[in-house]
Amino acid sequence: MNQSRITRYLVNIVLVLLAFILLTFLYDTFYPIASVFFYLLVPIIFGIYLYYAFRPIKLWIFSKTGKEGLAALLAVTLFFIIFGFLLFFVVKIVYEQALQLAINLDFSAISESDFALYELIDRYLPTENIFDNAVAWVQEKAINFSRRLPDLFSSVGSIGSQILLIFLSFAYLMKDDALIKKGLNGFLDKEDKKERLEQKEVARQIDDTLATYINGQITIALILGMLMFIGYLVIGIPYAFLLTIIALVTNLTPFVGPIIGTVPAVIVALTISFPMVLKTLVIAIVIQQIESNFVTPYVMGSKLPIHPFTVIVVVLVSINLFGVIGV
Repeated sequence: MNQSRITRYLVNIVLVLLAFILLTFLYDTFYPIASVFFYLLVPIIFGIYLYYAFRPIKLWIFSKTGKEGLAALLAVTLFFIIFGFLLFFVVKIVYEQALQLAINLDFSAISESDFALYELIDRYLPTENIFDNAVAWVQEKAINFSRRLPDLFSSVGSIGSQILLIFLSFAYLMKDDALIKKGLNGFLDKEDKKERLEQKEVARQIDDTLATYINGQITIALILGMLMFIGYLVIGIPYAFLLTIIALVTNLTPFVGPIIGTVPAVIVALTISFPMVLKTLVIAIVIQQIESNFVTPYVMGSKLPIHPFTVIVVVLVSINLFGVIGV
């Protein structure tokens, strides 16, 4: 029995590999279909992410009211309230600070510093050429922006339609998750009772893993964002709120996210002094140690024993498939 099951799995793997090989030969034929598929897949993934993030709220409301439809409606309403708050208040603050940062970003202050480390770095890494090249790159992009303005409107329309798909997929998942689960159960093998139970157990484990991971990552990101904001206020780095929002969003990406989130803060610190750079790095290192040794073990516990190499492979594959959003 076990050998026949292993043989069936091996045959399925071979068939999948053959299907991929066939698709590579028929790439031009299936490219339009693949484009539509990936266009729809990204909003659905975001909708699933939001569903798992707000499902605990729906379950809590359902436990109090006993009405699943009302629980779904209130959970979706709460999401739109939070989204509206972020859109009209947080985005406004982030935009204002980002605009001030773009205007006031000046690396000449550090050039006037007599800090010995700068002279050592400048000897081996000519920072002036780097900054000049960066300015030239920005000017070139600004010139090309006016030429590509018509394409911008079509991009905005595309982004708007994808945001609408995210909202719709999230709302339907919240409303009809029981029907979706029932429909998925219909695809399971009904002939072998033992195998059917195994498939249901695998589906349950996948559901639990996604819920644990998504809610855990959001909780960890919020805790790290709060700690990062307090740390930035303590050392007195400007644009603390903007830098915290960037760090909070990037922390949703495992391993590489915290590093990416620290880079903007280091760039801002470079415009002040090297002591500020060192303070910023110390804050980042201390918070990451707190996250690794206290926050993540407490939030995740032993519920999600995923090897770091597995996560890195998934991140790299996501980058190649969906770009930055895929991370």
